[in-house]
Formats: sequence, structure tokens, C-alpha cells
Amino acid sequence: MAVRRESVVIDGTDNLTPILLREAAAAKLLNRELRNLSGININVRGLANVERDIVKTSRALDQGGNSLDSFSGRAGLALQAVGALGSALIPIGALGVPAIAGLTAAVGAAAVAGGSAIVAFQGVGDAVKAIDAYDLEPTAANLEKARQAMSALGPDARRFVSEFQKFQPVLTGIRDAAAEGWFPGLTESLDDFERMAPKVEALFKAVGEAGGEAVADGAESLASGRWAPFMKFLTAEAPAAITKLSAIVGDLSHGLAEMMMSLDPGSDMFLDWLGDVADGFDDWARSSRGREDITAFLDYVRETGPQVGEFFGSLVNAVAQVVQAAAPLGGPVLAGLTAVTDVIGAVAGSDLGTPIMAGVAALSIYSRALATTAALQRSTFGKAATGQMAAGASMGGFLWGKANSVREAGAAMLSVASASDRASKSTAEFAAAEAKKNAAIRGGVATIGKAGAAVAGLALL
Repeated sequence: MAVRRESVVIDGTDNLTPILLREAAAAKLLNRELRNLSGININVRGLANVERDIVKTSRALDQGGNSLDSFSGRAGLALQAVGALGSALIPIGALGVPAIAGLTAAVGAAAVAGGSAIVAFQGVGDAVKAIDAYDLEPTAANLEKARQAMSALGPDARRFVSEFQKFQPVLTGIRDAAAEGWFPGLTESLDDFERMAPKVEALFKAVGEAGGEAVADGAESLASGRWAPFMKFLTAEAPAAITKLSAIVGDLSHGLAEMMMSLDPGSDMFLDWLGDVADGFDDWARSSRGREDITAFLDYVRETGPQVGEFFGSLVNAVAQVVQAAAPLGGPVLAGLTAVTDVIGAVAGSDLGTPIMAGVAALSIYSRALATTAALQRSTFGKAATGQMAAGASMGGFLWGKANSVREAGAAMLSVASASDRASKSTAEFAAAEAKKNAAIRGGVATIGKAGAAVAGLALL
């Protein structure tokens, strides 16, 4: 009996395996990119160290800004006081306007009076000198000069000169008395000034030479071509500027004059009040009560004066003792400070000086921008993420947890790839794995978005 052997060759086309292999390769690539986002390996310890350094820097900057905060607090208190007293300051300021106007009017009147006195004394001095010359040497020429000088004056001025001539012996006695006190010492000092004269001569000579050279250099520079454009500019612009300035000064002066006339009733009220105050002070000072108050004040000064003297003596002694105690440390401390300043100067003068100063400026700005950064964190991460970090979760743990979620998505896709290697897998199992893969991909994409927001928050910090 013959035996016939037959072989059956089944040739099928598998369209599933290439798709699964591509999905597996994409999953591995995604997993590798998640482990190295933007070239920076994500690890819990590194992010924790970064967060700890940021916290330390923030605390140091907050401590360094205490002085600024104190100043801001004082300024805030001042502004609050002004705000609270604003209603009371308004009438005070309103009363200050007529007071200033009254004082201005009084000072202006005094200036006018001084100017009129200067005008009135014109020629009086020449007449007095001419008469004095005639008294010393009574010649016809001196008499003619005195007559001409007196004839140039008015009747009242001539009368003043005549009375002044009678008053001159009194002034002469006052002058001689002052000279008796001053000139003996001044005469003795001339010997000392004579010994010091060579030094003064050398000083004045050196200063004069330097000043003369400076003036010559300045004149040479002004005469050179470097100043020609400026001189041309002045020639063109100075006349118009002077015209405008004169118009401005005239308008302001006229406006102030009109305002002063309008404020005249208030100025009169202020001057009357000030006169009453001065009169009341005079009445108090010459009254028995005023004398008693002044005597009581002097008794208080006599009582507390020795205590004040003892206090200042103790204070000076304490300062002297502190200086004596700290004197031995002066040399070492100065040497240390010198070394520190040398190091700072060397660093500042090196190529790193500018970057370091830029870093210091950036840290200062960062200290003032912490509140703004917190607001940006809240708006970026949302209340849930901010609450998570505020509850104790570190920034590194927060990001690492999100990265773990992404890795879980990669692991799910790798499991799908492993399942694709088994060709005998049933259609139902493949469908379940495919559904799991799609869900993991969607969850991974969402988590990537959250992790990207976290990285953006770090960049803002």
C-alpha cells in the first residue's frame, strides 16, 4: 500500500504587526523624550535642590529688603497721617496763603524803604568828606569844594550834614574805644603774619600761575574752532531767548503784583494778628507773671543743668572707653576690610564684574517681584495646583508626579507593543489593548500639557 505525503503551505498577509511595531517605536521615543525634556533630565533630587536654593535666595532677599520695607512703612504712615489730617491741613494751608502774602508785602516794603534810603544818602558822603577836609586844612580850595558839595544837596540833607558834623565827636570816641580794644592784639599779630608771609607768597604765586594758565587755556579754547558752532548757536538763539525770558518775567511779575493786591485784605489781617501776638509777648515779658515764668525756667535750668552736664560727661567717657577698647582691633579689621575691598575691586574689574552686577540687579528686581510671581503662579497652575504646592508638595515632587503619569502612559504603550509580538492574540484582546493604549495616549498628552505649564512657571521664576 503506497503512502502519499502532502504538505500544505499557508501563506497569509499580517497587516497588524507593522502597525504595532510602529506604535512600540513611537512609545519608546516618547518615553525617552519624557526622561529628557528639553535636554534636562528630570529627577526628584535635582528639582528639590533647585527649589531649596530658590527658597533660601528668597529669604535672603527678603531680609536684605527690611530697610526698604521699613522706609516704605514710615512713608506709608506719613501718607496715612496726611490722609487722616487732610481736612485739618486744608484750612491751615488756606491761612498760610495770606500769611505768605503779608510777609512778602512787608519784606517788599522794607526793601523799598532801603532803596529809598540809599537814594536819599546820595551826595551826603561827599559833603561830609569835603567838610572834614576843610576842617583839617582850611584853605580856599577846600572851602569851595565843601560849598559845592553842600549846594548839591537838598535843604533836609544839608541840615543832616550840619547836625552830623556836631555828632562826629561822639562817633570818634566810639571809634577810639573800639580801636583801643582791637589794635594792640592786631599789632602783635603783624609779627606772626610777617613770618608767615613767605609761605603765603609762595601759595599765592602757585595759585596765580595755575589760574593764569587756566584762563589762557580757556581763552585759547574759546577762540579756536571747537567753540565756533556754539557761538553761532548763541548768536542765533540768544536774542529770542532773552526776549521770551523778559516776557515771562514780566508776566509773572505782573501776575504776582495783581495777586498781592487781591490778597491785600488777608495780608492786613495777618499783619494785624502778628502785631497782636508781638504786643502780647511784650506785655507778658514785662509783666510780673512773665518775670515769674522766666525765673521758674531759670530755676529749672539750674536744677537740671548739673544732671545734663553729668550725662554728657558720662556719654563722652563711655565713647572714649569704647574707642580705647576697639582701638587694638582697628589694624586687623582694617587689614581684613582692605583685603575684602581688594577682592571686590578685582572681581569688579575682571570680565565677570558686569555679569555679577547684572545678577545683583536681577536679584533685587526678583525680590520686589515675588508677589507678582505668586499671582502668575496662581493664574498659570490654577487653584488646585497652587493648593497642592502650598499644602507641602515641593515643586520637584509636583513635576515628578506629573512625569510619572506620563511614564505610565509610555509603559502602557510598551505593553501594547509587547502584545503585538504575540500574533496569536485574539481580536478581542487586541481591541482591549488598543482601547487602553488610546486612553493612555490621551492621558499622556493632557499630562504633558500640565507638565509644560509647570516648566513655563519655572521659567517665569
